Amino acid sequence: MGGASLLPLDMDWPENPEGGKLTFIIHLPMDFVNEALGTSYPEHYAISVFTTYHKEDYFLDRITYHGDPAELAIIQNGYTKVIAHPIGQPRNESNFIIPAREMILSETVEGPDYIGSKMGGKPGYVQQESLSLDHLLFCLQLYGSDFGEDFKDIFFLSDAVGYLFLNVLENENDAGIFFTQCS
Repeated sequence: MGGASLLPLDMDWPENPEGGKLTFIIHLPMDFVNEALGTSYPEHYAISVFTTYHKEDYFLDRITYHGDPAELAIIQNGYTKVIAHPIGQPRNESNFIIPAREMILSETVEGPDYIGSKMGGKPGYVQQESLSLDHLLFCLQLYGSDFGEDFKDIFFLSDAVGYLFLNVLENENDAGIFFTQCS
């Protein structure tokens, strides 16, 4: 989680519709994803997840999805971005860089009501609305406070949870969806 992105130099750094550089939040090598989820994505690729983030400006409504199609449309307009890409050299073009933290998987599989950070299984939603995401594969969820002291507000609220869903890699620039929920 955090650190510099390994997005190749020949790929543009993602921006939101207002022209703000998105903040890199997590890098997942495909061999790690394949092992953790039992998938068979190309192993020479990685998934990088980016989100809108700002220390002073309100942005929660641009990254939150509780089941309303209008919320999903806002997110898919570019306020978060999930990119599949070949592994490049470390770089950061955002105004913010989250200190790198290792994500360690345990043998314990948490139940669907668990709202902390986890990978695989069933998502533990903060809000239980119908989300219309059955065509996507749940990958992981990230608890905002797990990002460390200076970035507990990465999802605007420290108790917000971010969810990553992946789709078949037909389009590298649209490898899935990332959104948050809060209570």
